[in-house]
Amino acid sequence: MLVGLYPLGGSSIDIHPNARWQQNGITVAGGNREDNGTNQLSSPWDLYVDDDQTIYVADTANHRIVEWKWGATSGQVVAGGNGQGSGDHQLSSPLDMIVDKESDSLIISDYANRRVVRWSRRNGTSGETIISNINCLGLTMDENGSLYVVDTGKDEVRRYRRGESQGIVVAGGNGGENHLDQLSSPRYVFVDQDHSVYVSDYGNDRVMKWIEGAKQGIVVAGGQGKGDGLTQLSSPQGVVVDPLGTVYVADWGNDRIMRWPQGATQGSVIVGGNGKGGQSNQLNWPIGLSFDRDGNLYVVDLGNDRVQKFNIESNNDVLQVKIETGDELFAGTNSHVSLILRSGNGVICQVYDLDNIGNDRERNSVDEYTICCSKDFFNDDDDELSMLAVAKLTRSGKVIPFFSDD
Repeated sequence: MLVGLYPLGGSSIDIHPNARWQQNGITVAGGNREDNGTNQLSSPWDLYVDDDQTIYVADTANHRIVEWKWGATSGQVVAGGNGQGSGDHQLSSPLDMIVDKESDSLIISDYANRRVVRWSRRNGTSGETIISNINCLGLTMDENGSLYVVDTGKDEVRRYRRGESQGIVVAGGNGGENHLDQLSSPRYVFVDQDHSVYVSDYGNDRVMKWIEGAKQGIVVAGGQGKGDGLTQLSSPQGVVVDPLGTVYVADWGNDRIMRWPQGATQGSVIVGGNGKGGQSNQLNWPIGLSFDRDGNLYVVDLGNDRVQKFNIESNNDVLQVKIETGDELFAGTNSHVSLILRSGNGVICQVYDLDNIGNDRERNSVDEYTICCSKDFFNDDDDELSMLAVAKLTRSGKVIPFFSDD
């Protein structure tokens, strides 16, 4: 079964729970020694991957945000870059940024200036302060335009609805210790479609989930003390979560990226973990991470002053379809599919919902097909349906899952 991953940026990323990535990364930004040239980075902290694979990098020690087009060998400064300072045209140790598509602007965590600034992408030469007096680190935005900002000085995450300047605490804020209602030096934040807040709790070596309105969090990765075991994290940083609750986290102190399925007591290493270094299969203080629309993984490799791209290697179930044209298949509560024909992608189907009086209603639109993908479609007796996943297939060939039944 594929799942759709929804990082800020709006595009669905289809990642299978058992997806694998190539272990040798490709440098897509920086990597030309630490300095301030347009092909260089200096202690980068985080990145944002846009829909067209343009990446924006918080080039922290150069006090600027740099845009790298897909395939480019050098970047373009799009915010800051005018020396360290507190002027409207300057930044001071920016640590994170996102793209606000509605206003076509960058929202930047301007850490050393203790402010969050908005910087237009349309030839903007200066920024506008939208939040002041905050030790801001990670930030993100939900689908309603509410901004979530980590205030690492107060060990909390605050949510700011559009137009608000104060915000409310949605995680932490009860002192910097290790109880479930506390955070210790929180770093990065991710918000899912249910408005649950995930925080990399750096000082407690864990990732916490705070359901909307909750008074305390739930440990979803780490929390077993600092270490390099599969049950442990060491100073976690960047975090991304998919709709199944799988946590992807930059395990900073262990120079690796880990994946923790929902409810798991241990994670697995998906890239890195080969010792600290600068080889293509190594990381040195990995800090930020993101995925592009194809599921390729991007890692900000702070100690090597570069951004590494790890191409996705395997992202599909094995198709073992043993059904005949015209068969009726159950596809979930109050729905069924009618098989139309086989294809290289699986079996193209027509999907129907059953209304409250039992009549069929066509589900898919005229410009999309539906495919029935299966893994181990029949059990060992070869006579029972064990799992059916249904997805829509656009005419461009992109597979977008929308429901399944196990």
